[in-house]
Amino acid sequence: MDEKLSAMLTGLIGVTAVNVIRRDDDNNNRIRNQQDDLDSLSRRFRDFSSNGHILRQFMPTVADLLAGTALARSSEQAATLLPTLSTISRPDLVSSMASAVKAFSWPPTEGEYTSNGYITKAGELTSLGLVLTYEEVRAFLHGLVLSTSPSTEAKGQAYGAASGLMRAIIEQSYTLDGWQATWRRLFGGTTTKHSAAPTITSLNPLVTIVTGAGANDGALNIKMTVSGAVDAGAQLVKVTFGTKYANPPAVVVGGPHDVASVTVSDFTISTRVAYAANDVVQVQIVVGSCDGV
Repeated sequence: MDEKLSAMLTGLIGVTAVNVIRRDDDNNNRIRNQQDDLDSLSRRFRDFSSNGHILRQFMPTVADLLAGTALARSSEQAATLLPTLSTISRPDLVSSMASAVKAFSWPPTEGEYTSNGYITKAGELTSLGLVLTYEEVRAFLHGLVLSTSPSTEAKGQAYGAASGLMRAIIEQSYTLDGWQATWRRLFGGTTTKHSAAPTITSLNPLVTIVTGAGANDGALNIKMTVSGAVDAGAQLVKVTFGTKYANPPAVVVGGPHDVASVTVSDFTISTRVAYAANDVVQVQIVVGSCDGV
């Protein structure tokens, strides 16, 4: 081969080789940079997925509380020609609240979720998250706020008042109506008045009620006649209150008689002695309210 041609081809090959090597180096550099980017992204994702703030949000109790709060969100309405008349109704929890609260436990019963976070069963804290969005709860909690930070003594007083109130409450055995009557009395409101006369019914075919004097549920005097032998322990009469009590009242009866089956609506009277035909029996009864009124 001609030496000039050979030298020219050798030079071209050298230049080409340099270009190929340079291009290969550039490709390798880009690949290494992309790999570094992927490694960095992987580390960031690993750090993110193991972050305590993120992990706590996946805990069922936290998810339960957030789910309850999210229930208060207004639904998004699709665009329509005319405005829709449908509105979101606030869930009524009162009907099931009393029984549900009694079943509360600690730790709270956790909700159940699918692998991608969808709820299959609501947990206890879901209802707490929901009621915190209700306006009366928010209004009450806001009412606890002071204009300035309380003093050390004031904070102790607040704690003592709340703790003392709770300790006093759990010692009681009132019904819901009983608590309402107690609160009304505390705030000077109206309470249930037992002004209606009670109803007296004979429970024994040998006992006839002559009079049942009593202007209200608080006190009455019952006069009865006996037409045959009545054994000791036998029931005589049933007294039905003119107005139901919130809690079973205290009933005191005079003479050789016993009170039994006292409810918010009525009670029965039995005898501790035997009666003969033509006996006249009088029973004096005093009823004391346990409703705090």
